[in-house]
Amino acid sequence: MQIKLLVLSILLLASHMAFAAPVCVLPDRAGRFISSRYPGWQLLQVSDLVSDDQALWTKVHGLECPGLVEGHFMGVRQSSTVVAIISKKLNKEVILLFPALNGKPLTVLSPAKGTELVLHRLPSGKYNEFDGTKSLVTRWDGIDIEKIEAGEMLRYWNGRYFQTVYLDE
Repeated sequence: MQIKLLVLSILLLASHMAFAAPVCVLPDRAGRFISSRYPGWQLLQVSDLVSDDQALWTKVHGLECPGLVEGHFMGVRQSSTVVAIISKKLNKEVILLFPALNGKPLTVLSPAKGTELVLHRLPSGKYNEFDGTKSLVTRWDGIDIEKIEAGEMLRYWNGRYFQTVYLDE
């Protein structure tokens, strides 16, 4: 009986650990592009965040990947994938958008120092700059780039290029 309980306990623990933190996987096209242009860089994972941020991310977002988001960022007909890739060696992060239908990848955020920016999709709608100086209505989904507990910015497509609004300081 004790052996059965031990085996059951081990199985329960193993299944909990398997679902505790997601392993994010790059779409094939993005993976090929990144390995050729950014060798040694990897998709941002929950495990790359500091422990406090890991706990906050998991509490709020569960099994979502902090370095991968999909949405209609450049128009309602075109779905895109946005990825945050990091180089631990260089202590840098880059955020790239991969349009559907084999469009050319775009840089949403050039190499930034650090490796802790996480991604969210924000629906089209009205947004205000944190200090009240700017208000806008986006036509498509926006890319929310957040440094957990430190600030966030909205990168949105204006029809020709990405613009930025700071939502939180």
